[in-house]
Amino acid sequence: MSSPTFPTRPDLVSLFAAVVRTSKTLQAALDADTEARLGLSLPEVDVLLNLSWAADGKLRMSEIGESLLVNRTAVTRLVDGLELRGLVKRCPCEEDRRGVSAALTEAGRGVLAEAIPLLDGGLARLIGTYVAADEAAAARATLERILAQDAPAS
Repeated sequence: MSSPTFPTRPDLVSLFAAVVRTSKTLQAALDADTEARLGLSLPEVDVLLNLSWAADGKLRMSEIGESLLVNRTAVTRLVDGLELRGLVKRCPCEEDRRGVSAALTEAGRGVLAEAIPLLDGGLARLIGTYVAADEAAAARATLERILAQDAPAS
């Protein structure tokens, strides 16, 4: 009896590897841009963006972690750094007084106003140069279809 060989779908393995490498490369390039121009890491800018998209401008710490896909310790560290710079402030959670939310400050909104064109330009340079609008839409639809599935049991 012969043992199964890996990979049974080399096309999927190479796609997975390309997605991971591309993601890491794009994140590193955008992180270098935001560090050089704003003195903030890409995850810190991501926190500011997520706060700006929140309906009331606030998010619970757990919601920040879910949107950034990081653990509680990483969220605390990110928010601590942003709070020290005066870009966010902590406030009690209105629904649950035991919880803590983070909210953008005026200074945070100002930095975000600088970050948005920087990110737009970086994405145009890093992706838009190589991917047409219809290709971007198709790739996004495919990735969103994958993300919409429940994570497989391990």
